Amino acid sequence: MMYISFYFFTNQYQNKTDWTMNCFLVELMIFYIVSLGATLEVVVSPAVFSATIGESVLLGCLFSHTAELDLRYIVIEWNHRVGDDEKAVCLFDFGEYESYRPGSSLFLNEISKANASLLIKNVTIHDIGSYSCTVSISPDKARGQVTLSVTAPPTVSVNTANIIIEPGEDKAIICEMRNFYPENHSVSWLKSGSKGSGNQVNITSRAVTGLSQQNQDGTFNLLSFLIIKGNQTDDGASYFCEVSHEALKTPLQKAVSLTIKGSNPRIRSQALLTILLTFMITAVVCFGTFIFYSHKRTVAPKVTDIIKPRHFHKDDPLSLVCAVLWFKPKAIRVSWYREEAGKFQRVLISKWDSTTSSVKQREYRRIEDYFQSDHEQDKTMHFAEGEYDITMTLNNHKESGTYSLISQLIFRYAEAAKGSQTYFFEVKHNSLKQTISKVAVLEIKEISEAVATHKCTLKAQMERIKPYFAFDNSAPLLQEHFTSLVILNVRERNKTEHELLQHRDYTACERIDLKQLLSPSAPGEKSPRVTLVQGVAGIGKSVMMQKLTHSWTCGTICAGFYMLLYFSFRELNTINEKISLTELIIRSYPHLRASWNKMLEYPGGILFLFDGLDEFKLSLEFNINSPVGSSIAQYINHLIVSIIKGDLVPGASILITSRPTTIDLDNKTYFNRCAEILGFSKKEIAGYLLKRLKDKKVADHVFRTVKSIDSLYGLCYVPAFCDILCFYLQKSFHCKGKWSQLSSFPRTITDLFLRFTKCLLVCNNDEDEDPESFCIEDDEDKNEIITLAQLAWDGVINKTIIFSAKDIEKNITQNPKITKSFWKKILTKESLKMMQSHIWQFFHLTHQEFFAALYCISANEPGVDHVHKAFSSKSNVFEIVLRFTAGLVSRSNRALVKQLVPEHYQVKEREVFAAIKNVAAVAVPKEDTVTPENIIKYTAHKRQKLTASHCLYEAANEELTQQVASQTSDVVNFSYISLNVTDCTAIANLLSYHTTIKTLELDGCKAGASGFQRLESVFSRVKTLSLEGNMLEDEGAEIIASALKTKMCRIEILRLKHNSIGKKGAAQIAEALKTNSSLKTLGLRANAVGAEGAHSMAEALEINTTLRVFGLQFNKIGDEGAMYMAQAVKRNCSLVELRLGDNDITEKGSDYFRSALEVNGTLEELWILVNNISNDGKERLKNASHKNPNLRLN
Repeated sequence: MMYISFYFFTNQYQNKTDWTMNCFLVELMIFYIVSLGATLEVVVSPAVFSATIGESVLLGCLFSHTAELDLRYIVIEWNHRVGDDEKAVCLFDFGEYESYRPGSSLFLNEISKANASLLIKNVTIHDIGSYSCTVSISPDKARGQVTLSVTAPPTVSVNTANIIIEPGEDKAIICEMRNFYPENHSVSWLKSGSKGSGNQVNITSRAVTGLSQQNQDGTFNLLSFLIIKGNQTDDGASYFCEVSHEALKTPLQKAVSLTIKGSNPRIRSQALLTILLTFMITAVVCFGTFIFYSHKRTVAPKVTDIIKPRHFHKDDPLSLVCAVLWFKPKAIRVSWYREEAGKFQRVLISKWDSTTSSVKQREYRRIEDYFQSDHEQDKTMHFAEGEYDITMTLNNHKESGTYSLISQLIFRYAEAAKGSQTYFFEVKHNSLKQTISKVAVLEIKEISEAVATHKCTLKAQMERIKPYFAFDNSAPLLQEHFTSLVILNVRERNKTEHELLQHRDYTACERIDLKQLLSPSAPGEKSPRVTLVQGVAGIGKSVMMQKLTHSWTCGTICAGFYMLLYFSFRELNTINEKISLTELIIRSYPHLRASWNKMLEYPGGILFLFDGLDEFKLSLEFNINSPVGSSIAQYINHLIVSIIKGDLVPGASILITSRPTTIDLDNKTYFNRCAEILGFSKKEIAGYLLKRLKDKKVADHVFRTVKSIDSLYGLCYVPAFCDILCFYLQKSFHCKGKWSQLSSFPRTITDLFLRFTKCLLVCNNDEDEDPESFCIEDDEDKNEIITLAQLAWDGVINKTIIFSAKDIEKNITQNPKITKSFWKKILTKESLKMMQSHIWQFFHLTHQEFFAALYCISANEPGVDHVHKAFSSKSNVFEIVLRFTAGLVSRSNRALVKQLVPEHYQVKEREVFAAIKNVAAVAVPKEDTVTPENIIKYTAHKRQKLTASHCLYEAANEELTQQVASQTSDVVNFSYISLNVTDCTAIANLLSYHTTIKTLELDGCKAGASGFQRLESVFSRVKTLSLEGNMLEDEGAEIIASALKTKMCRIEILRLKHNSIGKKGAAQIAEALKTNSSLKTLGLRANAVGAEGAHSMAEALEINTTLRVFGLQFNKIGDEGAMYMAQAVKRNCSLVELRLGDNDITEKGSDYFRSALEVNGTLEELWILVNNISNDGKERLKNASHKNPNLRLN
């Protein structure tokens, strides 16, 4: 009978049918009669439950007992066990209810009916395991167990359904499995159909399958690659990617058909389904008129005291519950208020009226009705008000005509740590002469006092920005100086660790505000426990952490945390001995000594900030299991790992900043959210320049000038670089009123950093001294610069950016030749309070690389060729050093360099130029020789070519650039390496001297319209231009159109697949085609041209007389677009191949071509059959009278 009762309950929840409460009560009555005389018994159903990730599951648990059920004496525990680890899911403890797993809940109004079923919403991988339902009714106790398994079937896709290649050409088919779990899987590659054979041959051995990559939700992604070669014998073959997984009933297959150009194509005998199923007509939901039975008699509500947990659980928000029972009529108004200690004013949290729908306007999430009666719904509604979640459950007791309401207020228990908090619950009803008010007081006195002291301490430490330069004592206020940054929520971490190499894509991911950084990504989801924020050097990571800390002390950000603990990895580097967490806290924050152990009882309200992981000298070893305990001493890196993994202070949240590549991707599962700081946007750059220069007219002038110089503007998104630029400008121009002399503005990064360095050296000297004319006269003094440069060189080689007092003493202060202390103007000193010591660093990583380049060109070490060492290195640590090296030997900078280095040091111009030519001469493998095994090497060669382009740009030597350009291949390929605007400028500079270039391939470079605009003059000079997969959109199409309109345009083949070009962009290209006489092949596959764009292209085809091949597949042109193209075919006499596959064309559209093909005699191949055309429609098209008897239809 328990199973029968449970069946009715689950059907009410899952199907949400119109069952009445009377039916449910009858079920329970039968249940009790049958079980009368039995001891406590628990039955769970089903015993094994399988679910798909993201679903909601109901784990049934019914119990019976001889005694009358009284909620005050019932304890219900749901626990989750995985291996030896068991955690509580929810607890109903003598009338008090707590849920430890977000999204899990008991049906509180069903417990009195012997129903302890558990609802788990949005199941995840972490929910897998066995669940025990334990019911205690003193003195009896019983338990049932159910096992939950969670799977996620993979979604499988291939990068193309049809692949067309030239004989001998190589192309890759990519098969992608996404969002599957568990990790076990099988990927096979099959081939069939070659030369008419239908047998499938397993060719998995020819494929390359990557390792599974785990997503933040625990599911996995996988890529498998198959390289196919264009052999004539394979024309018409089909390749299949077959995926097997336990979540799939049968293996999934994705097919790719192969066509070899120049072979006789096979006419497909099978057609795609042409008739889509008609959508069912949406049933109009008729809301019947609610019939209320009015009664003269009213019943006054009985209001319970506010129920609060007897203790605050470490992992769960605090919940206050108040019940309003057995009232009549239904109309009732309830409110929650809060009052802080010492403030005699109540603050409204929420107000709810059962008869109005005003609450809908502020709903956070809407939960479907659990039960329905014939006349009135029993509702459970959830909504949010600020930091609070509110639940209102309204029950209709049909037999008595009365109602009951359970109101629950949920919030982080951090609120309790702010001091004494008083909560009020008020009820207003027509049967009451006055409002009923209930009160609950929350207070953790030991913590609240310590938190107040801690906030005052942190606020004083964080309210001012640390000085940027060694001589700067200004320390501006954080609130005045801080400029918001672009922060993106990303799925994969960017591997680029240098600001000069970074590709910044604002559209790739979701932009988030600093306030949202630690918040759930969507309603109902968990907040991230461990968050990693990455960014290149100088991007503002530390200032962001300072801003977040300061805002927390003011109560404007992260108010849900009662404690914030900030640590710098620079400080943590000084701890060499073993240390416990408690000792670390007390050493860093002595005022927390008395309260720290108490705080450990409430870890969910603690936020750890760890700043600068890239500067940590030790590695984070996640595979080591350290002893757990806040008083157990361990090495500092093991202690931090224990916090990240949740072994120490479980439930606490952690925010870590780092430069990219610091965290091994194998350990990414420990981070619930990965974000990236992209720095300033265009608007924010202008705003920051105004803050620093303090003169709007001057700031606008500087912004316009910098914006015109790609090599400088491309770096201005980095706040530290803006500081370098502003400091140089203020020192060189502003102090002398020479802003009009911006004609001498630096043009390259070498120009700027050379002049910036000279500005630093004249600081604290005569204010009228001009940095441009400053010169170190004495060779002994110049030796100090070389010594500093050697420190920078050694730091680059050893990847050291922080120098200890011992490093400075060994390399600089003990050198008897150093007398001027120039190094104190270059290096920035920072005091470490924990160990009462100091560290030094260059103002910015790029400034250290500049000094390393200075050492490279001027060092005179016997037997060591530093230029050769830098340019021949396989490591990317020298990539920026090489650019500076080239810039320092340029003619424009030679005089300035000699002012900094001794006379007997020879600037190695010849060696540098020879090295650049050697790097540029590295042969990049041709595409037809690329295999999966040498893809990495292939990419590395392209990056070497790119580095050579940057070196040439910095060297600004026309003769050298001409020599390198003459040695460059006629086929230039930078495909599939990310290019920023500065990269495109450097490439354009080199190719402007390349007079014989024929092919330029830039597929998948993500340079965008702004980057390709720099290459527009090069585009028109090549014969083959491939820009596939760059998301150019209409803005980029305008650049392409401009190149096609050039009178001297030589482009014959233009590939623009996968670029999101819409009707506007298509119209621009079409307009260019009307005058262009060079283009022979145009590929616009997989864009968003549509019918209107097809109309524009058709008008161009009626005029153009040179285009021979036009591809417009996957553009959703429909029958309307087909009509326009058919009209163009009637008039065009140059096209020999037109590709219109996968365009939602039906018989109506194909019929337009029947008449067109009777007129056109030049078209040799028409790709149109792969559409929504029926078999009859295809036959009519095939059997039509064609003017060209050799026409092939595909």
